[in-house]
Amino acid sequence: MQAEAAEAQVQGSAGCGAVLAQTVQVGQTTAHTMTHAGVERSFHLHVPSAYRHDTPATVILAFHGWGGNGVSMVERLEAQAGASNFLVVGPDGLAENLYRSWNGG
Repeated sequence: MQAEAAEAQVQGSAGCGAVLAQTVQVGQTTAHTMTHAGVERSFHLHVPSAYRHDTPATVILAFHGWGGNGVSMVERLEAQAGASNFLVVGPDGLAENLYRSWNGG
Protein backbone atom coordinates (compact mmCIF):
# COMPACT_ATOMS: atom_id res chain seq x y z
CA MET A 1 0.00 0.00 0.00
CA GLN A 2 1.38 3.41 -0.95
CA ALA A 3 0.93 6.37 1.33
CA GLU A 4 -0.65 9.37 -0.32
CA ALA A 5 1.15 12.67 0.06
CA ALA A 6 -0.86 15.15 2.08
CA GLU A 7 -1.22 18.56 0.53
CA ALA A 8 -0.24 21.42 2.79
CA GLN A 9 -1.29 25.00 2.34
CA VAL A 10 1.65 27.35 1.82
CA GLN A 11 1.54 30.30 4.19
CA GLY A 12 3.92 33.21 4.55
CA SER A 13 5.65 34.00 7.82
CA ALA A 14 4.97 37.18 9.77
CA GLY A 15 7.97 38.74 8.03
CA CYS A 16 6.58 37.82 4.61
CA GLY A 17 3.26 39.34 5.60
CA ALA A 18 4.95 42.66 6.34
CA VAL A 19 6.58 42.66 2.90
CA LEU A 20 3.46 41.54 1.09
CA ALA A 21 1.54 44.40 2.68
CA GLN A 22 3.84 46.67 0.66
CA THR A 23 3.74 46.85 -3.12
CA VAL A 24 5.07 43.64 -4.70
CA GLN A 25 4.79 43.42 -8.48
CA VAL A 26 5.31 40.28 -10.53
CA GLY A 27 7.96 40.87 -13.20
CA GLN A 28 9.36 43.88 -11.33
CA THR A 29 11.99 44.86 -8.79
CA THR A 30 10.57 46.82 -5.87
CA ALA A 31 12.14 48.64 -2.90
CA HIS A 32 11.06 47.76 0.64
CA THR A 33 11.83 48.62 4.24
CA MET A 34 11.27 46.82 7.51
CA THR A 35 12.22 47.52 11.10
CA HIS A 36 14.12 44.98 13.19
CA ALA A 37 15.28 45.66 16.75
CA GLY A 38 14.45 49.34 16.27
CA VAL A 39 16.61 49.67 13.15
CA GLU A 40 15.03 50.36 9.77
CA ARG A 41 16.46 48.04 7.12
CA SER A 42 16.03 48.35 3.36
CA PHE A 43 16.11 45.78 0.58
CA HIS A 44 15.07 45.22 -3.02
CA LEU A 45 12.94 42.29 -4.14
CA HIS A 46 12.75 40.94 -7.68
CA VAL A 47 9.78 38.72 -8.50
CA PRO A 48 10.07 37.03 -11.94
CA SER A 49 7.25 37.21 -14.47
CA ALA A 50 6.58 33.46 -14.20
CA TYR A 51 6.04 33.62 -10.42
CA ARG A 52 2.75 32.18 -9.11
CA HIS A 53 1.63 33.00 -5.58
CA ASP A 54 0.15 29.53 -5.09
CA THR A 55 3.39 27.66 -5.92
CA PRO A 56 6.45 27.52 -3.61
CA ALA A 57 9.46 29.31 -5.08
CA THR A 58 13.17 29.49 -4.37
CA VAL A 59 14.44 32.73 -2.81
CA ILE A 60 18.06 33.83 -3.30
CA LEU A 61 19.52 36.30 -0.79
CA ALA A 62 22.21 38.34 -2.57
CA PHE A 63 24.49 40.18 -0.12
CA HIS A 64 26.63 43.00 -1.51
CA GLY A 65 30.26 43.73 -0.74
CA TRP A 66 31.62 46.71 1.20
CA GLY A 67 30.37 49.94 -0.31
CA GLY A 68 27.77 48.19 -2.49
CA ASN A 69 24.00 48.03 -2.26
CA GLY A 70 21.19 45.54 -2.56
CA VAL A 71 19.74 46.83 -5.82
CA SER A 72 23.03 46.26 -7.67
CA MET A 73 23.03 42.62 -6.53
CA VAL A 74 19.42 42.15 -7.64
CA GLU A 75 20.14 43.71 -11.05
CA ARG A 76 22.98 41.20 -11.60
CA LEU A 77 20.60 38.28 -11.05
CA GLU A 78 17.35 39.49 -12.69
CA ALA A 79 17.90 37.74 -16.03
CA GLN A 80 18.79 34.42 -14.39
CA ALA A 81 15.86 34.78 -11.97
CA GLY A 82 13.52 35.17 -14.93
CA ALA A 83 15.00 32.20 -16.78
CA SER A 84 15.01 29.91 -13.73
CA ASN A 85 11.95 31.35 -11.92
CA PHE A 86 13.40 32.29 -8.54
CA LEU A 87 12.96 35.40 -6.39
CA VAL A 88 15.94 37.60 -5.50
CA VAL A 89 16.28 39.68 -2.34
CA GLY A 90 19.09 42.24 -2.16
CA PRO A 91 19.33 43.62 1.39
CA ASP A 92 21.34 46.76 2.12
CA GLY A 93 24.04 46.65 4.77
CA LEU A 94 24.21 49.40 7.37
CA ALA A 95 26.08 52.61 6.60
CA GLU A 96 29.38 53.07 8.37
CA ASN A 97 30.98 56.37 7.38
CA LEU A 98 29.89 56.74 3.73
CA TYR A 99 29.84 53.06 2.80
CA ARG A 100 27.35 50.28 3.51
CA SER A 101 28.65 47.01 4.92
CA TRP A 102 27.54 43.94 6.83
CA ASN A 103 29.80 44.61 9.82
CA GLY A 104 28.94 48.33 10.02
CA GLY A 105 26.52 50.25 12.15
